[in-house]
Amino acid sequence: MLRHRRWWSSAAACLIALALFAALVPGQARQLARQIQFGQWSAGSDIVFDYRVADFNGVEHRIAFRLAQDAIDEGRALIHPFSNGAMASAVEAELRDYLRREAPDVQPRFERNGNSVGIAVQGPNEKRVNQVLAALDAVYRRAQDDYLRRLYMRDINKTIYLDYTRLAEHYTAPLKPLAQAIAAAASSGGGDERTRLALALAFFQTMPYDPLTDHDVSNGIDFIAPPVLLNLNRGDCDSKAVALGAVLHSLLPGRRLIIVLLPHHAVVGIDLAVQGEERSLLYQGRRYVLMETAGPSAFAIGTLFPDTDAYIRSQRIDLVMPL
Repeated sequence: MLRHRRWWSSAAACLIALALFAALVPGQARQLARQIQFGQWSAGSDIVFDYRVADFNGVEHRIAFRLAQDAIDEGRALIHPFSNGAMASAVEAELRDYLRREAPDVQPRFERNGNSVGIAVQGPNEKRVNQVLAALDAVYRRAQDDYLRRLYMRDINKTIYLDYTRLAEHYTAPLKPLAQAIAAAASSGGGDERTRLALALAFFQTMPYDPLTDHDVSNGIDFIAPPVLLNLNRGDCDSKAVALGAVLHSLLPGRRLIIVLLPHHAVVGIDLAVQGEERSLLYQGRRYVLMETAGPSAFAIGTLFPDTDAYIRSQRIDLVMPL
């Protein structure tokens, strides 16, 4: 028998308190990190971006780079909202196509019960019917997986998540010019791993925070692709997290990354050696230093917003995914 599942969507939406929090907390950078200037303009088929950002020490950096206009346009069209009904229709279409091609000797009867697809099969004998049903089970599962993959989503324990791993990988190459610009800007401070990481974190963290409630911006899923985030110069926690991950793939290629999904929030982890009292998380035998990407309050590497820290300490973690 085909498995009938109930599906729902789950996406990390940042803590609004992050945008409102103003009081200084232990370990918080003293608001030295900030975005000073942002500009962009067209240059042929590219968009030129020109940022001035102060890092966590208050040192100003100019970060200028180009992105292809096509990458921004593709980013706006890449992600679509998940729909139970749309997935059921896609699955049914695959089942019908398989039966036409591989089992013309059976007579199917499809039933739609809300968002579920049911099918009954009549055939020349019981053995053939069982054979076809077993094959349809595999087609059913593959069709679901293919539908989610096209949407850059994945099913984890019957909950639908954005596939942050694939998204960060997908945008590593388009965001390489930004990674190169950050590396060049960080070279004045020595250019070691932590200097580059700190400047990359400050770059995204100091972008204006936006909960992405405007569906014309986020397409109804509370997430925008990294090139669109740069084009808008604003974003929420998981949008900034994926963009930071994509940049760090080029900026620090030897480091592993994770995204940690908490109730209504997301942070990034990197497998650096912990320094001092930096907050970290042990995941699959490897320790990751944690970072806030949402902003706008400045939190240096390994320092967290108090609510985030409380979630980590109490293990209120929804999901950890490689980034």
